[in-house]
Amino acid sequence: MSSWTAKAKKIAAGKWIRFDAANPQHTLTFIGEPAEVEKVSQQGPTKGEKYKQMSFPVLLDGEEKILEPNKSLLMQLIEEDEEEPIIGAELLIKCLNPEKKTSWKIRRIAKSKDHITAYESKKKPDTEPENEELEEIAQYYLGSKDKEKFMEGVTETRAKKENKEKEPSEKEI
Repeated sequence: MSSWTAKAKKIAAGKWIRFDAANPQHTLTFIGEPAEVEKVSQQGPTKGEKYKQMSFPVLLDGEEKILEPNKSLLMQLIEEDEEEPIIGAELLIKCLNPEKKTSWKIRRIAKSKDHITAYESKKKPDTEPENEELEEIAQYYLGSKDKEKFMEGVTETRAKKENKEKEPSEKEI
């Protein structure tokens, strides 16, 4: 395949995710809450009728795309979300019957610890507050004597944590 045809295929695919015989599965990262969109039926006995659909912003190979699942896929996404939220998750979605698009397989992709998605990077880091922050909090909630006791406790707790991390465990010896 020449370089221009690879680019042309990406352009031809557009911004919507499609499941067909050529592409029965996609690995997608759900990057935000879905929006409710109104569509107009283009074919069949309901042609011209309006209906509502969920539109999920997703990442496919680092590019922002849109997933507008049919009812059968939407029901499976709801079930998956009830077990564990799908927003921020990476899912492998496979259409088991590309002609009818009624049977789906969804598998969560495990991430390595150093893998950070755009969605996760917006979250606050889980770090301990610095001494200055703790002193401000203690001063606000406690008197000056209680603040000193509180800060001594913080220092002792941190020292114990550091000693535990430095000491080799029995398994390591």
